Parts: sequence; structure tokens; C-alpha cells
Amino acid sequence: NIKNLYINTGKNMLSIKVVCKDSIRCRDLEKLCITFCKENEIKADIQYVSSLEEISALGITNYPCLIINDRIYSSDKLPTRHTVENWIKENAGVNV
Repeated sequence: NIKNLYINTGKNMLSIKVVCKDSIRCRDLEKLCITFCKENEIKADIQYVSSLEEISALGITNYPCLIINDRIYSSDKLPTRHTVENWIKENAGVNV
């Protein structure tokens, strides 16, 4: 199911979804997003989506998948830390 792991309400809040059937690789991606947003005070609703029903509803077939503000940024591979941080910064509109 979907778990809201870090929620900070306010304007310009990012929507970040880590989509996977639950693996260590996916959890690492989730932790990276949470840590980066917290450390840089970026407002984000970070969700871990693992149920097959919810994954199917999103139309995802390859894991891990990273979705930021309803756009798929990565699918079927684990992006580098630097890449993920840049995607988050770009969507948050901040220079961190």
C-alpha cells in the first residue's frame, strides 16, 4: 500500500513516489529522497507504492520507478544520488 513517509505541508510541495514491489534497491531510493528533502528543507509528500493494484493503476511495469510531480524520471534502474538530487532540486525550484 501507499505509505506517506515524510509530509511537510505548504506551498510548492513536491509529490515524490517510489514505485516498487518492495526491494532493498527501492528502499534505498526512498531513503535517498527522504534524506535529501529533510536535509535541504524541501517540502515533499514522499510515498512508497508497493501494492500491485496501485502500481498497475499508475501504469508502471518496470521497477524501481521514481515519479516526481506525476512525471516518470527513472524506470528499471536505480539513478545515482547526484541525479536524484538534481531532479528534486529542479522540481522544487531551488538552488541547494
